[in-house]
Amino acid sequence: MKVRRRQGRTLNLGIPGGGVSAREGLGRVSASEMKVDGHAGDEADTTFRKTLKAVSVLVGRNQETCESLVSDFSSLAPRSGLGVAQVKEMDSAVDSLSTEMPTLIITPPYEGRPTDNAKKFVAWVEGMAAQGKKLPEGVEFAVFGAVNSDWAHTFHRIPKLSQSLCVTISGESSAIGKIGREERAGVDVVIENANSVKVTSQQGPGGEPILLATVVAHRELAAASSFGASKRHIDLRLPLGTTYRSGGCVVVRGENSAAIVSHVMKRFNLGPEDVMKVPSSTKTFLPSQPMAITEFLKRNVELATPITKKQLSILASWADRDRKESYRLGLMQEDYIYQQLLDRRYSLLDVLEDVPRLKVPFGVYINLLVPLAPRTYSISSSPMDPHSLEGSGVVGPAVSLTFDLLESPAMSGHGTFQGVASSYLASRSTGDRVFCQVCRANRASAKTTGNVELGPALLFFGCRNPADDYLYREEFEAWEKDGIVEVIACFSRPADGRKGEYVQSRLWEARDRVWSSLQEGARVYICGSAARLGMSSTETFRKICREKTGKTEVETLEWLEKIKDIQYISDVY
Repeated sequence: MKVRRRQGRTLNLGIPGGGVSAREGLGRVSASEMKVDGHAGDEADTTFRKTLKAVSVLVGRNQETCESLVSDFSSLAPRSGLGVAQVKEMDSAVDSLSTEMPTLIITPPYEGRPTDNAKKFVAWVEGMAAQGKKLPEGVEFAVFGAVNSDWAHTFHRIPKLSQSLCVTISGESSAIGKIGREERAGVDVVIENANSVKVTSQQGPGGEPILLATVVAHRELAAASSFGASKRHIDLRLPLGTTYRSGGCVVVRGENSAAIVSHVMKRFNLGPEDVMKVPSSTKTFLPSQPMAITEFLKRNVELATPITKKQLSILASWADRDRKESYRLGLMQEDYIYQQLLDRRYSLLDVLEDVPRLKVPFGVYINLLVPLAPRTYSISSSPMDPHSLEGSGVVGPAVSLTFDLLESPAMSGHGTFQGVASSYLASRSTGDRVFCQVCRANRASAKTTGNVELGPALLFFGCRNPADDYLYREEFEAWEKDGIVEVIACFSRPADGRKGEYVQSRLWEARDRVWSSLQEGARVYICGSAARLGMSSTETFRKICREKTGKTEVETLEWLEKIKDIQYISDVY
């Protein structure tokens, strides 16, 4: 490891292998004066990599949800004798699964459906299996499923389907290798004073083009209260030539708050003028060129994700066995205590604040972090709205986002939790710029062009009470007056003493009308929490189907799966 530090700064904090205390007149340590725990050189590293067994990685993802998994695998694979030769989207492997190297398939389900870039692949293997066709001899694969249990009925479907179908068509399921997270040594970090180096900025990976949008309106829809967080509305003017569709989304690249960045800097005894670089790492979010540490912490890595047991184990390896830090970190790995940490959303930094005497190098800390993931927001405007249209060929269309401002006392008890993207958006004023990506609609039902004549529309809108969080009430009432939509407001905590109502109960009351509309081709759109509104609405529609048709539990589930993305479209989170 090569280390360079500012004058007078102790070496035992922030750098793996440091152990010399600061003393009067200590000069900067040069690259030639210290090498700890590194490879012998570039030539040795090249020779080492030539001995690795090549692996191909196929990724199915929506808005980079599996980005950190790919990064982790690429980083850890060499320790098991593997080297990632290529990373491709799943659809690119149709008719071309490698016979020269094993293939790792990393895929999540998207509400039980293939992700945007895996639809062709899943259809291909389904077709091969149905026709009794076989894959070429020599195809080896393993499937890693990244799932969301909020989609209770479907969260394992696509990973399991990919695995079983590939086995059916005679690909050989391969134990590619046990990949561990033994990261005690950390990464080689060079820290210098900003005045002595040229600082460069970095741009993260992306799928859709990164756009620079302009804030044209920003207002609070509902203030924070005992009922929930502050609700905000923001309009972003996109560049000329950009298009979007209803049902699409905007991916926002947020920032960690100044407060949490300051906590990290203080914990590792770093100054605001310090810059860093990681000369050799397979992790793309670690800067290979000098970058201000504050900027790295703000833009490149997640600082508040829940702690993992492996991270706790690595922290414990830095504690002296006869010290109380070792005992405390050992307790935290016990199932009961660890579950309490998860319930309180303890992060790596929270744990470090609970064991302030633990001397963990900065290089170890950043090597345990994952890249900052972009946050996805459903578009809450229509490109057909006159306010969204391009302005006389001079400016692009405007897109609206509606979001909660996540800002509250941290459940861990350490400071204030601030949402990465929501706090970033809430801090933007008219005229400010926002880096974002516009993703196309994921559903055929969202493809509308030109003026269309709409049929009867029925909106079930759930909130607490009219005074606190009846969002867009004026717009809804105006549309209802014009005969555009009928609104059924469901107040769970009305202030006038009435019994609370929920969307699912009002939906059940209107089941005759709802079922009749479905038979006439009506489309259902669900937007809200997957664990609450999404799940309760799904169960209510299945209940309606059972009553109207006499179908069994299994048959109603099959019915719902059949009409998904055609008549039943959900956008849940």
